[in-house]
Amino acid sequence: MAGATRNLTQEAREKLMTGRRTAMQDPAVTAAKEQAQQAAKNFHHAMNAATLKADPTIKPILDKLPKGHRHPGLGEEQ
Repeated sequence: MAGATRNLTQEAREKLMTGRRTAMQDPAVTAAKEQAQQAAKNFHHAMNAATLKADPTIKPILDKLPKGHRHPGLGEEQ
């Protein structure tokens, strides 16, 4: 967020950060964040499955990706 708030005063940045920390405690925000994270996992899983379907020879390349960059169906459980 530093780049996006660069034009704000230090006081305004701190106020924004405090507001965001408080907002993260809101159950609706927490639920939305969890849904977004699950949606991202679902997207990556679908994308990787479709990539492997299009070219199964890519699997050894995908297997070399660092842990956390691989997804279910590609040799890493998540």
